[in-house]
Amino acid sequence: VSTKTEDGKQVYDERNLVILSRYEILSHQQYKHDYAPAPCYQKVTAHTSGSGEEVGEEAKLVTWERPILHARVQVGSETLDVINLHLKSRNPSNVEGQKHLN
Repeated sequence: VSTKTEDGKQVYDERNLVILSRYEILSHQQYKHDYAPAPCYQKVTAHTSGSGEEVGEEAKLVTWERPILHARVQVGSETLDVINLHLKSRNPSNVEGQKHLN
């Protein structure tokens, strides 16, 4: 089984997660913001308007780039839950205006 695009019909162009098993895969699911909503990011600035309120943009959603892949595998008389999760090694998502160190 592998991760699929939002429509569930094809794999992503890059960074697909895959679970391969010699045992029967009973079911599989991918999770992306299913249990926790996408966080919001808003720039904070010290610049203020004439009324003393901070001037800034509206908050924007920052979505996860990679879903979590879960499979339930039959191993003999037991069922094994397998989770495939790939976390980025640097910033979790690109945020406009954020400085990235490479």
